[in-house]
Amino acid sequence: MVSGCSQSSSSAQTSTRLQQSESRFEIDRQRGLILTHADTAMGHNANSTVTSQVAPALASSFRQARPPQICQIELPILHIATGTKAIADEPKVPATLKILQPGRAPEIFPIAIEWRGKTSSTYPKKSYGFELRDRNDFNSATKLPLLGMRKDDDWVLDALWNEPIAIRDFTAYEIWRRMAADHENRNDYDLPQQRYCELFLDGEYCGVYYLGERVDPKMLKLKKNDGPSQGRVYKAISWSDASSFKSLPTIVHPSAQWGGFEAVFQKAQKQVQWNPLREFIAMVTEADSIQFNQAIGREVHLDNAVDYFIFINLLAAMDNRSKNYYLVRQSESSPWFFVPWDLDLTAGICFPTVRKDVMEARMYNGLFRRLMQHPEFVQAVTDRWRHLRSGLFEKETLKSLYRQNFQRLTDNGVYARQQQFPKLRADFDSPEREIEFLEQWLDSRIDFLDSWFGQTERLVKRLRREQGAPTAPASR
Repeated sequence: MVSGCSQSSSSAQTSTRLQQSESRFEIDRQRGLILTHADTAMGHNANSTVTSQVAPALASSFRQARPPQICQIELPILHIATGTKAIADEPKVPATLKILQPGRAPEIFPIAIEWRGKTSSTYPKKSYGFELRDRNDFNSATKLPLLGMRKDDDWVLDALWNEPIAIRDFTAYEIWRRMAADHENRNDYDLPQQRYCELFLDGEYCGVYYLGERVDPKMLKLKKNDGPSQGRVYKAISWSDASSFKSLPTIVHPSAQWGGFEAVFQKAQKQVQWNPLREFIAMVTEADSIQFNQAIGREVHLDNAVDYFIFINLLAAMDNRSKNYYLVRQSESSPWFFVPWDLDLTAGICFPTVRKDVMEARMYNGLFRRLMQHPEFVQAVTDRWRHLRSGLFEKETLKSLYRQNFQRLTDNGVYARQQQFPKLRADFDSPEREIEFLEQWLDSRIDFLDSWFGQTERLVKRLRREQGAPTAPASR
């Protein structure tokens, strides 16, 4: 149970332990803020224990007249120390990461860290990517499990700055994982996990983040060889005609980027293979209806495509139509499938962090426009929508996922602390009004999708009558 915050008033001497890396709490001296867990005193009152260590000498170093504010929380507390090294886009700089969790001793790891993201690197609250390094050889990476997630060396610290109450991105990933797990025999690949935490950087409180796993070949279960049959992963990083499945730009060799995509997990720029992706997009954009209908079941994992189309429409994920997705093929003979990333601009907000009336907008790209002319796909969307609406997409079930995350951050005092540090939050409505807006938005959005996905019988009948007649490719 989170106890909240209190003010220190003890006059005990400062403990040198507080200034050491193994301390059981973290301090922002400039703001007079201490975060700790309720078990800091190993079963005793945490406030009195921490107070005896911070006042009066440490309190006098705070740049505030009032005593330090002590907040007991349940979220993990992370502290990254870089010394005099400034973190930038690249290269990674050496640092240490300390992790505090309730009921566990402090853990300290050597890391190399950099900013993460293009647009997000311009925000006042930065996102980071870091790599765990070997304690005995800093030049070598090491894989370890963090916060109950998988064993890995590469990790993401997402700032959650671009959304008002820091729950849209986090909850959207949870929804996608549940949709994927809902399929029978769902063992084709894994999906990234995330955990909320609160971050300090060189003694400065940075607010709520999530620590998350990075998508990698092991997670996606790619075939491991260097020949033409190996798996391929392309990351859609910007809007373009290719990533929107509208047309094919020219390929310039060698290049790590093409048509809004970035080739990932390919060993060297000169070895990047664009032809597998180009051939797939060419089929989508140039094949006639007969060719498309005959090929699409082999080229695309249709269950995944159905889910991804429903998912981006459920959340009106405008960015995830033509960027912010991975397009994956596990081997040369495998179908392509989608894995989303960067889901902050969903559920009623858009760049630059403002609400937008997308209640009745339909989320398409060129591939999904063509698929919605394919009767089997339309029928599959209808059947899947009805199945989800009887479980995961029941209005109260869906809203409860957002409300639970909202309540967890509320109970841990995250929103109250954000009000004290303006650079940690975007300019939005109050937290309670924002969650109410989000829930009302979901109600209306689901009603709209019920009227679309739930009423396609006539469309399916028409398409089946027309099936087999050659037509021009879908309009662009």
